[in-house]
Amino acid sequence: GRPPLEVVLVQPINATVSELANLPLIVWLHGGGFVTGAARDSYMLGLMQGLAEKGNIPYDKVVWASIEYPLAPEYKYPAAPDACLRAIQYLIREYQLIDDNNENNAGGASIHLGGGGLHIGGASAGATLSLIVGQKAIQEGIRIDSLLLDTLVLPIPADQRSDSSPSVFDSPSYRRNFYTRVPPVDWSIWFVAALTGCETTDAINSQQCRQDVFAGNTLSAEHWQQLTDLPPVVVVTDTGCTFRDTA
Repeated sequence: GRPPLEVVLVQPINATVSELANLPLIVWLHGGGFVTGAARDSYMLGLMQGLAEKGNIPYDKVVWASIEYPLAPEYKYPAAPDACLRAIQYLIREYQLIDDNNENNAGGASIHLGGGGLHIGGASAGATLSLIVGQKAIQEGIRIDSLLLDTLVLPIPADQRSDSSPSVFDSPSYRRNFYTRVPPVDWSIWFVAALTGCETTDAINSQQCRQDVFAGNTLSAEHWQQLTDLPPVVVVTDTGCTFRDTA
């Protein structure tokens, strides 16, 4: 059967029902290399605090929905993005999310959400999932108003990898940064193996992974060209980021 699914809602304490209905809803996907982490995410809480302190998004001006998606190796790809999409569909169904293209918001929900737009964001592995889930949602006819991709983890596109490459991540920024940082490079190989079921470095570089199964085809130029109504996308990276080049 399907893995268990939980959505943690973080909303302003004193907001009225009508005020909640008009606020933006941010669907948050936590990081953790696809193998660890939780919906009650300290990174998300820090981001909320930082945005509030800078006056960009005060606590009482947004609703967050953090998804407890299934983790590898118990649940292989595409269990995590599929579960995240189901969570968004649940939110639409249960809370009458505002979506011009969706007909499932005719129920009798006592609380409405998303009048300020539906946004998807995440950090690290969660950023990768946000990119994949955002595309899946668009293909399902769900309106996504923006994507926030903070230090997303992406492999090198299949058509840019060499046969001698030791890793699907073997970019200049990967070689420059990963070998001087913790966790060591072996950990990145391990979480890809856990996610995809490719258990060795050779298997990770095999045809299966070269088809970009890991990235949900997000690196295919043809795939992006087929998408319409793409929302604004914010990609966050830095000079010390291991995955800067692919981001």
